[in-house]
Amino acid sequence: MTAEARAAFVVRGVVRQALADAGADALTLRGPPSAASTLIERWCGVPFADAGGALTVSSACKTELLLAPDPLSADLYPLGDLYARDLLAFGVGIDVAEVQDLAEAAGGIEQLDGALHKLLDERRAVDAAFADLPHIRDAVMTRLQKTRLGRARLGIVPKLGARTIGIDLHI
Repeated sequence: MTAEARAAFVVRGVVRQALADAGADALTLRGPPSAASTLIERWCGVPFADAGGALTVSSACKTELLLAPDPLSADLYPLGDLYARDLLAFGVGIDVAEVQDLAEAAGGIEQLDGALHKLLDERRAVDAAFADLPHIRDAVMTRLQKTRLGRARLGIVPKLGARTIGIDLHI
């Protein structure tokens, strides 16, 4: 099973269970339609509705949930345990405007995500995680601290990785 197929399987199961638990039959997208929201629809096979009887969904990825100043509140974050680089690997175009400053300073979103992965998923020390990017270490650590409260109130994030926001990643 490919990484994308595994992610789709887990996300589909979590979304369908959340819909059943809530007695809902549709999802309402928080934010504008995007390639990421199209991926959610494809993986889940559940249409987006305008309102009423639906659970709210954000297409924010882990990178955005960790570093964006104010992620949209939602009941579900189906892509919330996938870094932006994972979505790129699945061929999904992404818009990470809220973290673009850090991505550019790192030399690209892949490099930024690599450092975050080392720090959070592999549990490396800050200096080791940012050994290749020492010039952004302090900015990233400051952003992680400033966005901490927003992460404490997130909805459901399907567990796909070593450490998942709201389950076993509390930073």
